[in-house]
Amino acid sequence: MVLQLQRFIVNRFQFVLCRRRLITRRRSISGVSHRHYFKQTGDRSLRPKLVDLVLQILKSIVAVYDLVTLPIYYVCQRPWIQRRLHRDIRSVRVNPLDVHSPFIRIGSTPSHPLLECHTLPKLFKKSVELYGDRNCLGQREVIGEVDEIQSDGIVLQKFILGDYKWLTYTELDRRIELVARGLMSVGVKHKATVVMYAETRLEWFLTAQAVFRLGGTITTLYTNLGIDGIIHALNETESTHMVTTADFLTKMKQIVPKTPALKRIIYVESLYKKADTQGFTVDLIPFSRLEEEGQLANDKSFGGVEPTDVAVIMYTSGSTGNPKGVILVHKNIIGIIKGFYALANNLVESFFVAMGITIGYASPRTMTDNSRHIKASSKRRCDVVATNCNFSCTADFRSNIVSGSAPISPDTHDFIRSCFNVKLAQGYGLTETTAGATVMDFNDWSAEGKYLIHDKPNPRGEIVIGADCVAAGYYKNDELTKVRDSGAIHADGCLKVIDRKRDLVKLQLREYVLFAKVEVGLSNSELVDNVFVYANPKQTYVVALMVPNLKALSDLAKQLGKNNLSHKQLCDDPLVSRA
Repeated sequence: MVLQLQRFIVNRFQFVLCRRRLITRRRSISGVSHRHYFKQTGDRSLRPKLVDLVLQILKSIVAVYDLVTLPIYYVCQRPWIQRRLHRDIRSVRVNPLDVHSPFIRIGSTPSHPLLECHTLPKLFKKSVELYGDRNCLGQREVIGEVDEIQSDGIVLQKFILGDYKWLTYTELDRRIELVARGLMSVGVKHKATVVMYAETRLEWFLTAQAVFRLGGTITTLYTNLGIDGIIHALNETESTHMVTTADFLTKMKQIVPKTPALKRIIYVESLYKKADTQGFTVDLIPFSRLEEEGQLANDKSFGGVEPTDVAVIMYTSGSTGNPKGVILVHKNIIGIIKGFYALANNLVESFFVAMGITIGYASPRTMTDNSRHIKASSKRRCDVVATNCNFSCTADFRSNIVSGSAPISPDTHDFIRSCFNVKLAQGYGLTETTAGATVMDFNDWSAEGKYLIHDKPNPRGEIVIGADCVAAGYYKNDELTKVRDSGAIHADGCLKVIDRKRDLVKLQLREYVLFAKVEVGLSNSELVDNVFVYANPKQTYVVALMVPNLKALSDLAKQLGKNNLSHKQLCDDPLVSRA
């Protein structure tokens, strides 16, 4: 912390100095010479000496502060504990004599009543027994929407927001029961598959838990998935029911004619906008009607649910072709919740609900009161303001941050850790492993190191993850059920990903790039003889090394009037490159 303070003071002083130099330069450009300016401010040789003197004084002050406060920091931060934790062994082989034996994490087995549950319906029922009167889920009420003209003439839609409305565990359990019976009344049967095409919201959670209670399966789709991907998922799962929101009904008009199995669409109504329900050849059912139907339905018993029953078919983003449906059974999700308790979207919610933690739903446009999409006259309550403060004030971040999805560069990692004054750990895992598989140890502060050929003591090879959290495979696509990342196990049991076998990379902005597809596309050009594509996962772009076709390049040069250039000159010529 002291070192950060010292860097801040020095950087701030350098910033002021640079700003002064910039002002000097602007004055020079405006007609005032440097010579005249320095005559006004003093001898130019004195300024660097003055800057050095001030910096030395600041460094001396900080050094004295370091010496005075070192004993206090030593007692408060207790570095001897961190050193002991750093030396701990994280994982060991089950059988040290067998090189094929897996590594398992070292640690005590957690104990909690919820860990005795083996299916998601039982997990939620147990949570209701333990935390019945606690707030469980809530969402901020959107009273209406208005159009406001901004100062630049742009018309911006703004929400009029009310208060958060909370449901206790008991109230939520009752609503899930009504939705489950409502789904039965509209034809959802035991073992049926219901497609979920909506943002994460209260109705999403109600439907998912209701389908689990019926012994059915939910199929989740990204809301930014293209029309072809949605059609592929609906036809592959042969789902007869779909849950979406009123905002996506217009898009569904293009999809329904190409999905013959789809019979009913259940949509969440908008309070301030009428749904476009015209022109559909399938039944449209408002979500509010499900609970009404559930109240009128007979008290029929639901089918049983086993740990090996499919709970979720989670479709990927489909960046490299048709989206793949990852099969997650109840045992997978329960297994990762248990691992999470000892140490991703459906998982995070299920874990928090199981632990009695309240969840509030919001969109990026309604999460904070200062959003430009919220009308200034909207109601503000103390709870909402306090929640916003927790997210807007960096001083209130008191815990840890775990990231995933794509790697973070070392500079960004250090920047986030310094800004929020928290421990930041990067996780590694896949949709196919129910999100998390392994994560950095907060107490491991050893050097990162490099992938070197002399690291022979560390076992290296293809990473194979085996546990209850590992998905059963891809839906109707068994040949793709493989993991092809290479890793090394260090002496302390830590896993380090050192290589990726498959011809696929995820960039910093979570975009997948299939090298073969890019290379084929570039090779189709008559100007290209050969091409090699490379991408760094910590960057946002792809690099291509190309060998041009000499004849085609010469023909292009003739069209541009550059007949007398050599092959190398043609490759270096900016006009030819742009053409």
